Amino acid sequence: MKKYILLLSVFFVILFTEIHAQRLHFGFKIGASANSLVLNGGPSYALHGSKPLFYFQVGIFSQIKISDNLSIVPEAQYIRKGFKSATGAENIDYIDFPFMLSYSLVKRLNIEFGPELGIKLAAKATYSGRGGFTRDISDSYNTIDFGAAGGLRYAVTDKLAIVGRYFYGFTSVTKLSDQVPPKDYIAAHNQNAQLSLAYLIN
Repeated sequence: MKKYILLLSVFFVILFTEIHAQRLHFGFKIGASANSLVLNGGPSYALHGSKPLFYFQVGIFSQIKISDNLSIVPEAQYIRKGFKSATGAENIDYIDFPFMLSYSLVKRLNIEFGPELGIKLAAKATYSGRGGFTRDISDSYNTIDFGAAGGLRYAVTDKLAIVGRYFYGFTSVTKLSDQVPPKDYIAAHNQNAQLSLAYLIN
């Protein structure tokens, strides 16, 4: 737990050390995401019939101008990942920390790319149908989800932007080696698409 607190502390130190700089701006974002778990090895029946999980995501960000065309955009956002199936869904809640480089292609349109670190908050499975119930499955998923994200940011006004982004997880988020006989290891990676509205406060 201490190392995760340290990661959070480092993020917010980066975010706020330049608070008096002329080229630093803050904002918040809200939008929707569609997440899937993609298998890499292991038996194909593990996630057979799974569908994307749609949910909202919300967060804060800063925009640090390096030059007229280049900015750094660190973010902190709550997002739900996981997948849906015919019998219910597995919901994994994260705090994600994207660290994006944003480059202006033309006026008002930026391309963005960078690493993204996710820290799991909780994981629950919900079962639908008659006698449906929810159970905690946090022990089935790893704490860290690390990958890369990229996309486009279009400035509708000087304050408001539309952000489209795609995330691909490099690390497996599952811990299923002891749950699927005969001791097969199933590596499952998060992939999600996000569409957000981002609003600059200052």
